[in-house]
Amino acid sequence: MSPNQNPEQIARDRIDDDAFQHCRWAKQNKAKFLFYHPSRFSLLAFLSFWFFLAPSVKAQFLEITCDKPQLVYNDHVGNEWSYAFELNDEYYSIFKVNFFPVSELSKVRLIVSETNEKYIDYGAVTLGIDPGTLEWNKLYTKNLEVVIKERNGRYAGNTAKWKVIIQYRKVHGRA
Repeated sequence: MSPNQNPEQIARDRIDDDAFQHCRWAKQNKAKFLFYHPSRFSLLAFLSFWFFLAPSVKAQFLEITCDKPQLVYNDHVGNEWSYAFELNDEYYSIFKVNFFPVSELSKVRLIVSETNEKYIDYGAVTLGIDPGTLEWNKLYTKNLEVVIKERNGRYAGNTAKWKVIIQYRKVHGRA
């Protein structure tokens, strides 16, 4: 130990020297390490599965479409309306084709609500779909009715009713 070096610096130099020696050993024994080391074997097995077998595994999606909602009656509840699907706390437009990844029973909510009101009234209905019971690419149809009740104002208690036809199917998709 020279008088200009402190013990911490000497310890750091030894650690750096050990790391250098390990790197040199790894470069010289690269082929052995890559094929014979147990952690590398499991990594190689995983990668071979992922590249050769995983592309054939398909995910299942639920494709949901909806016809234009039809107003059955409206007893002074509202004039302007909005519509949405809800799945896993996310909202989707009902006016386009929606794809939802599913693996078990899914609960899709259809929500109809007033817009441009001080107090927004809404109604919702839940559709439970079990993809395990659906045939691939077969189109299923459900008629849903949503009732919205006025909660405030002079028309409180009045209702409006919407009818919506939903079509859905289980489709393949890449994971």
